[in-house]
Amino acid sequence: MPHIILSGIPDFWEVHKPFAAFRADSNGWIIKVQHCLISENAKTLVFDCTAVRSGFSQDFYIRAESKEDRVSVRVDPYMRIERNEGVQRAIVAITSLIQERCPALSFSKTNLPGDVLPAGGALQ
Repeated sequence: MPHIILSGIPDFWEVHKPFAAFRADSNGWIIKVQHCLISENAKTLVFDCTAVRSGFSQDFYIRAESKEDRVSVRVDPYMRIERNEGVQRAIVAITSLIQERCPALSFSKTNLPGDVLPAGGALQ
């Protein structure tokens, strides 16, 4: 399953409170992130996403979960979708948003291919 792991302890309220829907176009993919939901204990964020390319459209959820001192960003495990490049690019876009709002988090590891990662394959 495609994922990115960040090290550190996030404040997910800093991501959720100012969230505004956004669109990220990359390599022919249109990635739309429409909503951000937060769990009652503020340990999980769920993003409502759509990936579109050449007439193919797919709706899915991406989950960011905080456990101990790490955050995993991945497709919701209950989603039955094609985990294609559009889904991978959505994971990268959401991870970038989380890092922007929680600058104490640092990139730890990923299983995504280097060509979907920003600027030479590295996140902050």
